[in-house]
Amino acid sequence: MAYLLVFFLRDGIHSRRTLWISIIGMVPVACAVLLLLASSIMEVKPHQIYPQFSYLMFLHFLLPLTAVFIGTAIIGDEVEEKTLPFLLTRPVPRWSIVAIKALAGIITIGLVILVSFTLTYLVMMSGAGSASFLRGLPGFFRSSAALMLGLAVYVPLFGFIGGILKKPVLVGLLFTFGWESSIAFFPGNARLLTVVHYLHSLFPAIRQVTPDDIGRTLFGLVLSANKTPFILSVFVLAALSVLFTGLMIMILYFKEYRLDD
Repeated sequence: MAYLLVFFLRDGIHSRRTLWISIIGMVPVACAVLLLLASSIMEVKPHQIYPQFSYLMFLHFLLPLTAVFIGTAIIGDEVEEKTLPFLLTRPVPRWSIVAIKALAGIITIGLVILVSFTLTYLVMMSGAGSASFLRGLPGFFRSSAALMLGLAVYVPLFGFIGGILKKPVLVGLLFTFGWESSIAFFPGNARLLTVVHYLHSLFPAIRQVTPDDIGRTLFGLVLSANKTPFILSVFVLAALSVLFTGLMIMILYFKEYRLDD
């Protein structure tokens, strides 16, 4: 199994898709640098808006966007390039092929996100002083863990979508920036049907902002909403990761792929 992981990691790292994802991953860093350069004419400093910035740029932009492109490619690329039938004839269990390819994808974009997240933190907290910088580290590590757990859910979810649909990227983007980014902020229990709601409950950055600071903004809606308890959120996300991974694997056993598809 180790050689499969190495194979998929090497293949993913050298792909054009990963190059573009790496470039997209630098968008938050570039924005953070611009905020730092403009801090002299701003009423608030970059470190003061870091919680809001990281919440939007990573939890609602970079994490789901990169997961869409990597997840849908797990099976979708093999089908499009008509290489899946050959891949399935290898002397390894079918489940291991997609499971390990998904793991390789999570590792690859996980590194991109963590590098971007770290650089953003360093840039935006550079003017906060050493005491504030160190106080923010526990939240930084917890946020990083939440992002990685989010990848473990989103990647197999979009992998499943990529295995059953012919236009998985479009569907993934609609799901991410349509359903997830809107329903998660609705009052009532509808938000419980989104993945990002449970990530909200784990992401500590937003909790550093008080309603007095933000007034009637999007963050006020988030803070006023009832959050799922931490342990339950972790359990739900772990269960969703297992569920979507299982569905993605089942595709190879129940759906027939032909070279003329």
